[in-house]
Amino acid sequence: MASANATLVVVVNGTPTTYAWSAFAQAMQRECASLGTCEPASSPVDILWLLFCTLQTFLILPGFVLRSARGTIVLHLAAVAALLSYAFTFAIAFVGGDGFLGHGGGGFALTGAFFDDDPSGARIIVWLQQLAVACVLTAIMASGLERLMSPQSLLIYIVFVLVVVYPPIVHAVWSPIGWLSPLHHDGLFGTGIVDMAGSTVVHITAGTAVLIAALALRSVGEGAVQWHTPTSHHSLATLFLWLGWYGLIQVSTPSLRGGCSSVAAGSIANATLAATAGGLVSALLNWALHLVDDDAVNHGVLSGLVAISAPAATVHPALAVGIGAVAAVVYTGGSRFLQLAAFSGPCHVVAIHLGNGLWGTVAAGFAVSSTRLAAARSCSTDILFGGAPNSTTTQACGLWERCGDDLGLRQWGANCIGGVLVFFWSLALCFMFSAPLVYWGCITPPVKEATSISFLDDSYSMTSDLDGSNFHDFEPSDAESSTHYSYLSPSLV
Repeated sequence: MASANATLVVVVNGTPTTYAWSAFAQAMQRECASLGTCEPASSPVDILWLLFCTLQTFLILPGFVLRSARGTIVLHLAAVAALLSYAFTFAIAFVGGDGFLGHGGGGFALTGAFFDDDPSGARIIVWLQQLAVACVLTAIMASGLERLMSPQSLLIYIVFVLVVVYPPIVHAVWSPIGWLSPLHHDGLFGTGIVDMAGSTVVHITAGTAVLIAALALRSVGEGAVQWHTPTSHHSLATLFLWLGWYGLIQVSTPSLRGGCSSVAAGSIANATLAATAGGLVSALLNWALHLVDDDAVNHGVLSGLVAISAPAATVHPALAVGIGAVAAVVYTGGSRFLQLAAFSGPCHVVAIHLGNGLWGTVAAGFAVSSTRLAAARSCSTDILFGGAPNSTTTQACGLWERCGDDLGLRQWGANCIGGVLVFFWSLALCFMFSAPLVYWGCITPPVKEATSISFLDDSYSMTSDLDGSNFHDFEPSDAESSTHYSYLSPSLV
């Protein structure tokens, strides 16, 4: 809290005036802007750093492609998300507006003053960064729902989420004027919520969308299509996801000026610790409880990455280990509960993304360190636009710290309420959209087909569970009275 509470005494003509350090920085920024003497808001090094992290984030897409039965659908829908972001979704999330939603004035199709008044190109890179995040959201939903929805239905549903559900959430949490944003002068409880890399914005939204769609389709389908992908593919996919996640977390620190390089390094260390703890604890739970989950380590790693996305660089490394370990428990317990409840949808997707999105949001509220939080917020995206740390919202701390004005309790409360609001917002809109369309037959399950061919002595068959598939498994036929091997058990992210 030292940097957040620091004061500066300025003596003018013998009259001393006391400023909070962040308030003084804002005043100086306004003064130099009015005189036209400010240095560029972003340096070429910052632009290169942000571009590198953004491109690294795209490694998440091949990870989801490898985990999906129909990887081409993931790429097709990611392309749709990119065009929507270009056309208007970025504009209504970040350009102008009020605390609830941007109005997009001048930001549609990368045109207008918002982009024209940026000679460094920083705002174009920020758009590309948000495009990558939207593609990650799309990939999560596509890989989770591909076995439940026909491709046409999946397109309709994901476009709805990207256009209607997602932009208000992004604006509220990540826009400098959003009502849940820590950069807003009057953010929730005076602190805003801590969500550095998307536990709240991305994973709660995606997990809820998958859950509601699966429940809506339960009455018309026969459960998820059993389309198997080798576990070795999942391990390679997890490696891609892990590497891409570094970019997703680092991009929340879009500058390397001052102490921002140490903030970025701290976020990577925490992500590594949370992921490894999640993978190991998940494997131990799988062994101790005698559960059959060939992807226990892979899912544990992803659970740790999802949970650490919100606090990122704002927690101590020891707490990052704890967050990852609890994430594995949330995944194991959540997926097991859904299985026992006869949930016919992708249990792993809901447990990993919704369960650990909520856990990461709650953990970020009580586990943050005041000094790390202040440093991270001083390196936020707003710094690229010439902004300065907010004099109110930088003064926040974790629930475990003894802070004045109940700052720790306010921060934890803001995160809890913010996470719950995002969940219910996504739940309500997705239900109101999907339930009628499922009833009217506009959103339908995939068409199943089964074909067989002779193979050597007719002891094997090649089967396809989805219409028009281009991926097949060689499985023992009924003639052998054989059962599926464990490595062919369906596993979803």
